[in-house]
Amino acid sequence: MDDFRSDLELVQQSLASTGLTCEALQHLISQAQIFAFCLASLDIRQESTRHSDALDELTRYLRLPVPYGDMAEDEKVAWLLAELQTRRPLVPAAARWSPPTAETFAVFRMLQRLQLEFGTRICRTYVISMSHTVSDLLEVLLLAKEAGVVDPVAERSSLLVVPLFETVEDLQGPRP
Repeated sequence: MDDFRSDLELVQQSLASTGLTCEALQHLISQAQIFAFCLASLDIRQESTRHSDALDELTRYLRLPVPYGDMAEDEKVAWLLAELQTRRPLVPAAARWSPPTAETFAVFRMLQRLQLEFGTRICRTYVISMSHTVSDLLEVLLLAKEAGVVDPVAERSSLLVVPLFETVEDLQGPRP
């Protein structure tokens, strides 16, 4: 709130230095003292395979005995849960990635920067479209952990992960 008011005052001072005045801006500044402003937040939405593809590329780069893409669902879940509990970084900073993987990692770093600069309310929701499995959700949590947005060990998260099940089969789930 104080930051918003300061920004408005900075704009007002800039206008005043040019000899221009803005009554509407002055009104906003006075209202900022009375009311709390709640600006719209951003939601991020990504298709589920982008995360699994990025993790497959990462595990191949790390030369894991079984790359992520070759793991069965239960192996993926076990590996993701184990990685979520570690404190060490998983993604090497100096590695060169394919453009889709680089973009996927960059989205999570950008999310963390937005939350640091503007507060966690600026961007709290991450929607995974075409979700099919538990690993789809855990992949996002692991990538968010790598960016510093989720800390499962400290039980802290500034991100709400929302899986979208968009096919009838996904909604019905596995049959016994």
